[in-house]
Order: sequence, then C-alpha cells, then structure tokens
Amino acid sequence: NSALFYPFAPNVVVGGTYSGEIVLWDMRAKSTPVQHSALSSQGHTHPVYSMSFVGRQNSNSLVSVSTDGHMCSWSLSNMSIPAESTMLYSVNGSKNLKKEVPVTSLAFAQDETNDFVVGGEDGCLYTGNIHGSKAGVTGSYRDHFGPITSLHYNPSSSTSQETDLLLSCSMDFSIKLWSLKNCEGPLHTFDVASDYIYDAKWCPNKSAVFASCDGAGELSVWDINSDLEKPVESVVTERGCAYSSLRWTPDGKNIMVGDSQGYVDLYRVAGENLSAENVNVLHFLGEEE
Repeated sequence: NSALFYPFAPNVVVGGTYSGEIVLWDMRAKSTPVQHSALSSQGHTHPVYSMSFVGRQNSNSLVSVSTDGHMCSWSLSNMSIPAESTMLYSVNGSKNLKKEVPVTSLAFAQDETNDFVVGGEDGCLYTGNIHGSKAGVTGSYRDHFGPITSLHYNPSSSTSQETDLLLSCSMDFSIKLWSLKNCEGPLHTFDVASDYIYDAKWCPNKSAVFASCDGAGELSVWDINSDLEKPVESVVTERGCAYSSLRWTPDGKNIMVGDSQGYVDLYRVAGENLSAENVNVLHFLGEEE
C-alpha cells in the first residue's frame, strides 16, 4: 500500500502492507525482506496507507499510520515491534465520545519531528503530536466529503512566505489548500476534477506549482500564482485507467506517475511556462520497444 526509500541509505526500502505489516528490504542483500514487523496489537492490524521518515541522519525513525487508528514509530535496527505506539482518537464534542481515527494519509512539515497532520476515511484532517503530555490528536478540521487520499506540505515552507501550506486531496473530487497555523478552513478549493483525486504533490523547487492525478487517468500541473481555477497543463493516459500516485524528481523537471495497471509513466516538464509542447510521456514499465 505504501513504500519509501530510506533517505540516509538509498539501498534500503520500507513498505507498508495491506495486512498491517511493515517490511524492510536491503537491495544489496536479496529480493525478499530482511526485516518485518510482527502482526500484533502493538503494531498495525489494518492496511498501512502512509508512512514518513522524520529526524536527521544520526537520530531518525519511521512513522506509520493505518486505518486501525494506530500511529507507530519504528527503529530500523529492530522492526519486530514499534518503539512507540499511539492510538489516535477523535472526540465527539456534544457526546464526549472517543472514536478511533481511520487514518489514510500522513504529513509532516519540513524538518518537523513532532507535530503531524493526518487525513481520515471520514474526510477530516487531524493535527496532533507524537511525543509529550499531549501525544495524539489535538485538533480536527472537516471540509472534505470523502476519504482523504494524500497530504503534502510545501517543501519551501521553512524558507519562504509559503509558510505551512498544505495540500489535501480526496475521493470527493477536490484538492484543498490549507494553512493550519491560523486555520478557520481551507484557503482555496480546486474542484475541476471529474473523478477521485488520488495524489497531489508540490514541486520541490517552484513554491507555487503542484501536480495532481486522478481516477480518470489525468495528470494536471497547477500554478497558484497564475491561475486558481484551472491547471496550466493537463494530460490523460491513453490506457484508460486511473493514475494513483505521483512524485516529482528533485530538480522539478520530471514527474513520475503510477497507474492502476502497474505502469509508471515519466513526464518531462521543461520551461518556465509549463506549456503543452514541453510535456512528453515515456512509458518505461511494461511497454515494448
């Protein structure tokens, strides 16, 4: 369900599974996992849809979330049980009832190791802390009307005026722009899609640009300084399937998009205007020469 490269050793990959296990591969060793978590009440028992590495090279951990409501922190030196495990609860204010949060997405601001935001199957965003006396959920915001499929903080947020800008996307066909430090609701809603929005990611070196992909197989590139109502460029896969996940390359010149048939497409985005003639697609998995 989710996979990450370990940022401090590119040969190490971790994955979150539908069964709730966390598995670790070392590509220098063999194709099967070299470590995996135990299926127990201390870890996850439901699908792991999102994970993130936090910390620096000498002190870091893997944080995972699941629809079972658990948030777990893991040390890569011992993946059998989590180093920490917190149950995330939402509280019904009128009845004061606690309910486990069915988490589907997770995000940390750049260089943040404690404060987090998660998205749930219920369409809510939840903020909270991993550590301290207030560990767990500290606030919630309801504005989506379907499961939240992805969250992403602007990577420029710690060095520019785009402070703590967060993208959320959902199966309600919308993308929302948030600033959670002073939040009374989303700053803007992008709702031109005709299908579930599965992913949205900021460009790593253009602070106003992000890309999104959806269930209709459409990849869109947006520039919020140019136009808030429609993307500056869109392309649709010819395979007639959903685009489910995307990543920018660090230089911001390419976008990799995965689809529901197992293909990965590489889009080259060149030029300052992101015009149509500068966007090309390469199918490099499953495509015959």
